[in-house]
Amino acid sequence: MAASRAVTDGRMDPDLPIDCETGIVYHLACTRKDLADRFIFVGDPARVEVVAARFDAGSIIFTGSHREIAITTGTYKGVPVTCLSTGMGTDNVEIVINEIHALKEYDVATRQWMSEEESKAAASKVRIIRVGTCGSPQKDA
Repeated sequence: MAASRAVTDGRMDPDLPIDCETGIVYHLACTRKDLADRFIFVGDPARVEVVAARFDAGSIIFTGSHREIAITTGTYKGVPVTCLSTGMGTDNVEIVINEIHALKEYDVATRQWMSEEESKAAASKVRIIRVGTCGSPQKDA
């Protein structure tokens, strides 16, 4: 995995965890161009590599990691896909989804959100599938 590109030197937009010069979002440590519109979410960062092994040969355009988030973007049967780990818990999923939303719908150069029409069009392209397991405190549940 590539080294983290998260920014820690104070260039963040005060309202969003995005580096205003590079467009890198903090927790995902990537830019808009590093992500596809179709996502496979997994919990364990090691599963990203397992899923990405099924991507088309030679198609991987981005691989990165920061904290417990690992990301690989490539294609599967010619369709651009990003596999991304969220770690455990809904709080982590919320952070990931919020940062994807910011990357897809916030213009770093103008520091403006897309218009409502642009936002609807962008949101209609994003697809997320969560793959994984869930636990239970009961053996038979």
